[in-house]
Amino acid sequence: MSSITRVAIVENELIFRQMVKSFIAKIEGFQVVLEAENGRDFINKLAQNDQIDLVLLDQSMAPIDGLETLEYLKTNNKLIGKCAILSMYNNVLLVKAALQLGAIGWIDKSDL
Repeated sequence: MSSITRVAIVENELIFRQMVKSFIAKIEGFQVVLEAENGRDFINKLAQNDQIDLVLLDQSMAPIDGLETLEYLKTNNKLIGKCAILSMYNNVLLVKAALQLGAIGWIDKSDL
C-alpha cells in the first residue's frame, strides 16, 4: 500500500495556485486535497478537511496573510502536518518569524 502526502495550497493568485497544483500532480505520492485563496478561507475549509500533511502557504494575502494564519493555527492547536511559506519577498525578519511559528521553510516564488 502506498502512502499519499496530502497537500493544501493557500494562495490568493489563481494562476499561481493552479501552476503549483499542476506541478504537485506530477509528483508520485502527492495529492492536492485542499485549495484556499487566503488564510481565512483555509481556516474555514480546514474544519471540513483536516487530513493534511503539507501546507504551502502564501505570505502576502488579505484579509489574513501567511504569518497570521500560522499564528492562528499554532495558538489554536490546529497546526497539522508541515507548513512551508511561499513568497516573492525574502525578508529575513519574515523568514525568522515564520520559522518561529513552526514553518519548515520559506520558498521563494521566483525559484518555482
